[in-house]
Amino acid sequence: MKNWRFFLYISGLLLTIACSNEDHLLSLSTNSLNLKQDIWEQTVNIQAPGKWTARSDVDWCGPYQMSGEGDKTLTLWVKPNLSDQQRSGTITIKSGGDTETIALSQPAFQGSLDDFTYHLPVIFHILYKDKNDPLQYPAEGRMAEILKGVNRLYANNKMNVQFELAKFDQTGKELEEPGVMREAIKVDSISSMKFLAQNNTDYGYLNQDFQRYINIFVFAYSEKKNLGVSDLPVMPTEHTMDGLANQAGKELQTFKTLGFPWGVTINNQIIDQDQEPRTINPRYVTLTLAHELGHYIGLLHTFSQNECYEDDYCDDTKNCDYNAYEEELTRYMDEITTSGGKIDADIVLRRISCEDGSDYRADNILDYMYTIGNIFTEQQKARVQKVLNYCPMVPGPKLEIYNTAKTRATDYFIMPRLSDCPEVNGNANGNANVNGNQRSWLAR
Repeated sequence: MKNWRFFLYISGLLLTIACSNEDHLLSLSTNSLNLKQDIWEQTVNIQAPGKWTARSDVDWCGPYQMSGEGDKTLTLWVKPNLSDQQRSGTITIKSGGDTETIALSQPAFQGSLDDFTYHLPVIFHILYKDKNDPLQYPAEGRMAEILKGVNRLYANNKMNVQFELAKFDQTGKELEEPGVMREAIKVDSISSMKFLAQNNTDYGYLNQDFQRYINIFVFAYSEKKNLGVSDLPVMPTEHTMDGLANQAGKELQTFKTLGFPWGVTINNQIIDQDQEPRTINPRYVTLTLAHELGHYIGLLHTFSQNECYEDDYCDDTKNCDYNAYEEELTRYMDEITTSGGKIDADIVLRRISCEDGSDYRADNILDYMYTIGNIFTEQQKARVQKVLNYCPMVPGPKLEIYNTAKTRATDYFIMPRLSDCPEVNGNANGNANVNGNQRSWLAR
């Protein structure tokens, strides 16, 4: 009898231990992270017997995936600390009745902001009707190739900006093709100027959180001659900038998505347009995207579409009367069409300065049509840096937080302002040829 009692006691004890172990099987690969200023992502391994949730108590680091089941490598997004104060936070993981935490710490920023490189995640939204059309449905890897060219232009000018293909969407789902989301639509084309308008609620659902991503929408434009359009940033009233709209920072900070699209658009009819050696292509897709992304992070055109009355607020860029340039270009292209000659880069790159009437060669990335398109200036860089440091609606770390209260974005209203990029001249279909003496222009 005693043996049976002893056996039952031992069995019960073992069962209790087993149940206790099952209740406490949640474990993490680490319970603390020191996130230095060059860290933009961090991973933590989760071991869990069932479903789990992950939450952050700070706005500068959090999990892409906020819930899951079973073992998982959890990726955290991180905004580097640009302040002179160390900061800390906590990630809390729960599974069943068990809780584990990750203590976060970020040291104060050291060094110069002039040398800091901003990493900006982008998502291309490919809107297509015909999956068999390579312009509507570009091959996998094409967007990465284009973005690589854009980054080269920014890096060559030491802009300290790097655009990166997002790995996850805003819900934490890993993207099958990094930085690309494809969406079938029922229409052949969409108006480029109306797509980003406030009343376009048909496509607002496509937005990914623009405090974490730049949304780039690629589709067929109804306006065949337009190449790209972008929203311009809205600056907080605490840090206004010439040429840009402004609104209270605490209001801007509440916007993560809107009922209408917000971002950059590109005409898919130029998605295959590259630039051959020793030529200048006015429909070069890489330069077009670099140009529109420049608008998105605060840059204006280096020309005036209102005689010489418009300005980009950068004293180190040159300005011209774009309408006068276009009239001269049209006459020249008509002559070329009649004579059957080749387009001379010297002629189509020529601009007349609004400041002193002298000739200059168009080379800025924020110029248009025929431009060498390989230059940003120091004052353009300074504008971009201010936008990235202070505008809540552009991804990346900020120098100032405007509101920590839980306020709904629906409590506020925002009015989009778009880049007014001109049409590409109907006759400007050909590449301009660069002769041997001119090739040094393209060196950068």
